[in-house]
Amino acid sequence: MTDTRGVRNNNPGNVRKGTAWNGLDPEGMDSAFCVFVAPEYGIRVIAKLMFAYQDFHDLNTIRGIIDRWAPPSENDTGAYAQFVAERANWGVDTHLSLHTMPELLKGMVVAIIAYENGGYAYSDAIVDAGLKLALG
Repeated sequence: MTDTRGVRNNNPGNVRKGTAWNGLDPEGMDSAFCVFVAPEYGIRVIAKLMFAYQDFHDLNTIRGIIDRWAPPSENDTGAYAQFVAERANWGVDTHLSLHTMPELLKGMVVAIIAYENGGYAYSDAIVDAGLKLALG
Protein backbone atom coordinates (compact mmCIF):
# COMPACT_ATOMS: atom_id res chain seq x y z
CA MET A 1 0.00 0.00 0.00
CA THR A 2 1.40 3.41 -0.96
CA ASP A 3 -1.49 5.67 -0.05
CA THR A 4 -0.70 6.13 3.62
CA ARG A 5 -0.72 9.56 5.19
CA GLY A 6 3.03 9.36 5.78
CA VAL A 7 3.78 8.55 2.14
CA ARG A 8 1.37 11.20 0.82
CA ASN A 9 2.97 13.80 3.11
CA ASN A 10 6.56 12.74 2.28
CA ASN A 11 6.69 12.25 6.05
CA PRO A 12 7.23 8.51 6.47
CA GLY A 13 7.85 8.84 10.21
CA ASN A 14 4.52 10.63 10.72
CA VAL A 15 6.21 13.48 12.57
CA ARG A 16 3.75 15.94 14.05
CA LYS A 17 3.91 19.65 13.33
CA GLY A 18 5.74 21.88 15.77
CA THR A 19 9.28 22.35 14.49
CA ALA A 20 10.36 24.39 11.46
CA TRP A 21 12.16 21.49 9.76
CA ASN A 22 14.15 21.91 6.55
CA GLY A 23 12.16 20.82 3.53
CA LEU A 24 8.68 21.60 4.83
CA ASP A 25 6.19 22.11 2.02
CA PRO A 26 4.72 25.61 2.45
CA GLU A 27 1.58 24.39 0.67
CA GLY A 28 1.22 21.26 2.83
CA MET A 29 -2.40 20.74 3.80
CA ASP A 30 -2.23 18.37 6.79
CA SER A 31 -3.48 19.98 10.00
CA ALA A 32 -1.57 17.70 12.38
CA PHE A 33 1.50 16.27 10.61
CA CYS A 34 4.43 17.79 8.76
CA VAL A 35 4.32 17.75 4.98
CA PHE A 36 7.69 17.75 3.22
CA VAL A 37 8.59 18.64 -0.36
CA ALA A 38 10.27 15.25 -0.87
CA PRO A 39 10.55 12.00 1.10
CA GLU A 40 14.26 12.55 1.67
CA TYR A 41 13.40 15.42 4.01
CA GLY A 42 10.97 13.25 5.96
CA ILE A 43 13.64 10.56 6.24
CA ARG A 44 16.13 13.21 7.40
CA VAL A 45 13.80 14.14 10.25
CA ILE A 46 13.49 10.53 11.41
CA ALA A 47 17.28 10.31 11.74
CA LYS A 48 17.60 13.78 13.31
CA LEU A 49 15.02 12.93 15.96
CA MET A 50 16.69 9.60 16.77
CA PHE A 51 20.02 11.42 17.19
CA ALA A 52 18.32 13.95 19.49
CA TYR A 53 16.71 11.20 21.55
CA GLN A 54 20.10 9.62 22.02
CA ASP A 55 22.11 12.81 22.56
CA PHE A 56 19.72 14.88 24.66
CA HIS A 57 17.52 12.30 26.33
CA ASP A 58 20.13 9.55 26.86
CA LEU A 59 18.01 6.96 25.04
CA ASN A 60 20.47 4.32 23.91
CA THR A 61 18.30 1.32 23.07
CA ILE A 62 15.69 0.65 20.44
CA ARG A 63 13.08 0.31 23.18
CA GLY A 64 14.02 3.69 24.66
CA ILE A 65 13.96 5.45 21.31
CA ILE A 66 10.66 3.90 20.21
CA ASP A 67 9.02 4.60 23.60
CA ARG A 68 9.69 8.28 22.95
CA TRP A 69 8.96 8.12 19.21
CA ALA A 70 5.59 6.44 19.63
CA PRO A 71 4.46 7.00 23.24
CA PRO A 72 2.60 4.18 25.00
CA SER A 73 -0.37 6.49 25.49
CA GLU A 74 -0.94 6.33 21.72
CA ASN A 75 0.77 3.12 20.55
CA ASP A 76 1.71 -0.45 21.37
CA THR A 77 5.32 0.53 21.87
CA GLY A 78 6.39 -2.96 22.85
CA ALA A 79 5.24 -4.38 19.51
CA TYR A 80 6.67 -1.38 17.67
CA ALA A 81 10.08 -1.69 19.36
CA GLN A 82 10.17 -5.44 18.72
CA PHE A 83 9.34 -4.86 15.04
CA VAL A 84 12.15 -2.31 14.68
CA ALA A 85 14.63 -4.51 16.55
CA GLU A 86 13.85 -7.53 14.37
CA ARG A 87 14.05 -5.52 11.14
CA ALA A 88 17.26 -3.77 12.21
CA ASN A 89 18.73 -7.05 13.48
CA TRP A 90 19.52 -5.58 16.91
CA GLY A 91 18.41 -6.41 20.42
CA VAL A 92 15.51 -4.31 21.66
CA ASP A 93 17.39 -3.51 24.90
CA THR A 94 20.96 -3.71 23.58
CA HIS A 95 22.99 -0.50 23.93
CA LEU A 96 23.51 1.37 20.67
CA SER A 97 25.34 4.43 19.36
CA LEU A 98 23.67 5.66 16.20
CA HIS A 99 26.46 8.14 15.40
CA THR A 100 28.94 5.30 14.97
CA MET A 101 26.58 2.64 13.61
CA PRO A 102 25.33 3.82 10.19
CA GLU A 103 23.92 0.44 9.18
CA LEU A 104 21.89 0.23 12.40
CA LEU A 105 20.64 3.78 11.86
CA LYS A 106 19.53 2.89 8.35
CA GLY A 107 17.93 -0.34 9.53
CA MET A 108 15.97 1.50 12.20
CA VAL A 109 14.84 4.22 9.77
CA VAL A 110 13.70 1.64 7.22
CA ALA A 111 11.85 -0.28 9.96
CA ILE A 112 10.11 2.86 11.27
CA ILE A 113 9.01 3.70 7.74
CA ALA A 114 7.62 0.18 7.27
CA TYR A 115 5.83 0.19 10.63
CA GLU A 116 4.33 3.64 10.18
CA ASN A 117 3.23 2.99 6.58
CA GLY A 118 1.87 -0.54 6.42
CA GLY A 119 5.05 -2.15 5.12
CA TYR A 120 5.93 0.56 2.60
CA ALA A 121 9.60 0.80 1.58
CA TYR A 122 11.51 3.49 -0.27
CA SER A 123 14.41 2.63 -2.54
CA ASP A 124 17.89 2.48 -1.01
CA ALA A 125 18.77 5.58 -3.04
CA ILE A 126 16.00 7.64 -1.41
CA VAL A 127 16.77 6.39 2.09
CA ASP A 128 20.49 6.99 1.61
CA ALA A 129 19.84 10.53 0.31
CA GLY A 130 17.68 11.28 3.36
CA LEU A 131 20.33 9.96 5.72
CA LYS A 132 22.99 12.00 3.92
CA LEU A 133 20.87 15.12 4.55
CA ALA A 134 20.69 14.18 8.24
CA LEU A 135 24.43 13.72 8.52
CA GLY A 136 25.40 16.76 6.43
